[in-house]
Amino acid sequence: MRPVGLVGLLIAFFASLALRLVARRLVNARLGVTHRGRVTAIDWRHELDPFGAVAALVLGTGWGRAATLDGLGTRGRRLAPVIAGILAPILVGELLLIAFRLLYGHTGSLAVADLMAASSDFGYPAQLLLTTAAGMIAFGALALIPLPPLDGFALLWHSMRRPGVTAAKIRHVLVDNNIGLVILLFMAIYPFGGSFLTLPLNLIALPLVLVAW
Repeated sequence: MRPVGLVGLLIAFFASLALRLVARRLVNARLGVTHRGRVTAIDWRHELDPFGAVAALVLGTGWGRAATLDGLGTRGRRLAPVIAGILAPILVGELLLIAFRLLYGHTGSLAVADLMAASSDFGYPAQLLLTTAAGMIAFGALALIPLPPLDGFALLWHSMRRPGVTAAKIRHVLVDNNIGLVILLFMAIYPFGGSFLTLPLNLIALPLVLVAW
């Protein structure tokens, strides 16, 4: 991958983190969870997960701070900001991918990992646009995996009406003991034969790429 492709993935990662936060804030304000008129800057120290950043360097995409699992109110109120945070980067990535398709045609591959690699057959502007689009879609697709600290686990947890004893034990092992993070990091940075996350990432992102392709 050329340096311009790495720049595109870097832009995608930080833009996705920002969109995730903004979408959550807007939904929470709409639901009355937070004050509607309050606008605050993004605290990158709070939003950036160090391990998610490491994964982004290796995999091309990563994750932000884990969504809270102890929200108040109905299931809908707990689920809505998590869903919004997942969808926001995906939707923007789709729009950018559509723009790339209209401007430059297609790459011949539907695998998001290949799109993130940005073929050198394209010029610098095209590579930047493609890697940014693919990186944002990949960010949202990765977030759907139900493994902490990804948002998919928060989505799964908040979708349960009344988590039982077994669910609480699983949460304790995966979240409180950081086993979920260890598994995720191992899958992301496995040094032999490529990342284990590439296959599920491509499978989840495939229908998202097809929408714009």
